Amino acid sequence: MSSTYGYITTQGLYNSEASFSSNITTTSATDVVLTGMTITPPAGTYFVTFSTWLTHSTGNATVTISLYVGGTQNAGTIRTTVPFTGAIGGANNGMGISTNGIVTVDGSQAIALEWHTSASTATAHNGTLDILKVG
Repeated sequence: MSSTYGYITTQGLYNSEASFSSNITTTSATDVVLTGMTITPPAGTYFVTFSTWLTHSTGNATVTISLYVGGTQNAGTIRTTVPFTGAIGGANNGMGISTNGIVTVDGSQAIALEWHTSASTATAHNGTLDILKVG
């Protein structure tokens, strides 16, 4: 028996995945594409989901992620967190983060995950961007 994911592919529904397994960093205070997290699918409506875990070089600095379609931010997908990799009262934490949404593209528009930090250096560890055509 094939997986549901594989079965959907055999039915002609488009799906795609972009992922990374090595650390990616940013010091940008404005949104930039998280390296490799861009997919340009055929025209249609897609369920999109992204997840990773983050650490940061500075306490109380934020990291914000969101989905973009054709260069336009999807406001409903904005997520902000305060990850930290240093000791806070004996704790040494990273922070999982994810976002998802349903987007429509015309076949030439990219779906991308963009991010920025409020200060210093943010690091994303092992992430995945998945899209599944739903219409």
